This record gives sequence, C-alpha cells and structure tokens, in this order.
Amino acid sequence: MLATVTDKGQVTVPKEIRDKTGIAPGSRLDFEVQDDGTLRVRVLPRGADSLFGLVHRRSHGQRYRRRGRRSQPPLAQVIALDTNVLVRLVTRDDETQAQRAKAVFTAHADEDGGLFVADIVLLELCWTLARSYGVVRADIARTVGALLDNASIALESPAAVRDALTSFVPGSADFPDCLIVAKARAAGCSCTLSFDQRMGSLPGVELL
Repeated sequence: MLATVTDKGQVTVPKEIRDKTGIAPGSRLDFEVQDDGTLRVRVLPRGADSLFGLVHRRSHGQRYRRRGRRSQPPLAQVIALDTNVLVRLVTRDDETQAQRAKAVFTAHADEDGGLFVADIVLLELCWTLARSYGVVRADIARTVGALLDNASIALESPAAVRDALTSFVPGSADFPDCLIVAKARAAGCSCTLSFDQRMGSLPGVELL
C-alpha cells in the first residue's frame, strides 16, 4: 500500500491502515528507522489498557501502600502519580483501588503526557515489584516499556529510561542501577563509581 509525501512532509495514512491500527485524530505515532533502512511505525497506546493488571498474575507479595489520607486528585493540565497508584494499576492486588487508578488514566486518556511519573517513582515501582511482589525481570522490563510507550504518561527522563532498559534486559543489574548509570551518562559523567559487583558489567561503571 503506497502513500505520497507532500512538499510539507505530510502523509495521508490510508483508511484501511487507520481502521486496522486504530489511528485516529490525535493519535501519537512512533517512528523508528531499522538498521536495514526499514521504517517501523507504531501507534502509541493511551489510557490504562496497556498497563492495567500487567503483572496481576505474578503478584504474590504483600500489598504496598504508604500511610496517608485518601484523596481523589483533581483534574489538572498535568498531574503527578505516586508509586502506589502505579503498583495498584499493574498488580490489581486491591481491585477497588486498581479501578480508581484506572479511572484516572481514563480521564486523562486524551491528553498527551497528562500524567507525570518522576524518576524516583519509577525506581520505587521497579524495586517494589521485584522485592515485595517477586515480579521477574522480563515482566519488570515489560512494565517499564509499557510506561515508555504510553502517550498519556510523561516520564521525567524518557531518553535515560529507554537507555537503562536497553542495559537492564540482557544484564544482571537491577533497573534502578541501570537508570543511575544512564542518568550519569546523560549528564556527561565520565564514569559511575560503585561497590556493587552486579553493576560492573554496565557500560561506564568502575568498581571500587
């Protein structure tokens, strides 16, 4: 199926492709050039569907929650998510709270980056899934990837997170360690010093 690029660099996506892929006005497309020159195009998901219950079947640990007053966040241009909201969403260990978290995502599904996830929240999420729920590395990587690809979410450091994920998948270091190294590299640091032997295989790490 062919399409023509206009002199303004615009392309009309054929209706058959739009119908099959769910492309609609406002959809965000991710373009990636492969090593052989092939262009890969993905439609980025929105809302909670790609995250809801993502690691539900593997969640056997203690429920994670912080103490504090219950509150429903008001709608705003951008709102920040705490770790426990994401934990509820992906594990569904408390169905009532999971549905409330899903409702927030649904309410902001049409907003690009309307839900902010700070680096520390992402790190705490990965640590909690691994330590409290026993989620395996592959599912942690899948969770981080789903957050990266969700158009409703604005990560604090998306480029560093993607870099960290590349190191995390084939390695033995925890994801928080991979992000520490990726953030240091993005900041222009010559190396990262550590006593952690598992970090030794990461590019740019020097063990003391």
